[in-house]
Amino acid sequence: MKKIIVNGFPHSGSTLLRRIIGDHPDVHDFERETADWDPPGDLKETHVVIKFVGLPIMAYPDDVIRIMLIKNPYDIFGSFYRRFGNDWLKYHNHQVKDYLHYAERWLYEENGYRVYCIKYEDIWTGGDALQKMWDRIGLDPMKRELNRPAKVGGHRYTIPESEPERYMNIDYRNWQINQPMENKTGQSAPYCPEKAKLILDRELVIKQIGYR
Repeated sequence: MKKIIVNGFPHSGSTLLRRIIGDHPDVHDFERETADWDPPGDLKETHVVIKFVGLPIMAYPDDVIRIMLIKNPYDIFGSFYRRFGNDWLKYHNHQVKDYLHYAERWLYEENGYRVYCIKYEDIWTGGDALQKMWDRIGLDPMKRELNRPAKVGGHRYTIPESEPERYMNIDYRNWQINQPMENKTGQSAPYCPEKAKLILDRELVIKQIGYR
């Protein structure tokens, strides 16, 4: 069984991309976030997709398919602020310096062959980014409706029917990741904190990737 690992910075859409891949009948969608899970031998699918937040781990065997997702940082930090308020500054690996490190790695891997690099925004444009991803995976893409209701429970808990009032609990996360798939490009960018914008506006790597 081939393992597909989707890497992404927090709030970059990596859960959505994992779900798109996991919707293929030949792919087992593993819902928990981990990079260390070995699939059991009794699965009927030929592939398994796993999401892992952070940089790709290159110590895996060559047959592991690595996909690295990136999203506009103004959207990402706006999303952090909308969910956490000023508390977003407290979270490990959620800082601007962490994103810049991730972006530099994405730019490096984009020019190589070890990792397939894709932008969140290109998922929705109708271009060839998704087709190239499926080519790397080695499966024929199915015709699918991206804007569809969720079908997975996530984190082994019940999906709330409406948005929970508390944003710092597992119920909120389960509600959030199981919303219908839709293009949210640009929705959170207006909420990007000034502290983050001041840094992002001057960083060369943001311009090199095309986000400024």
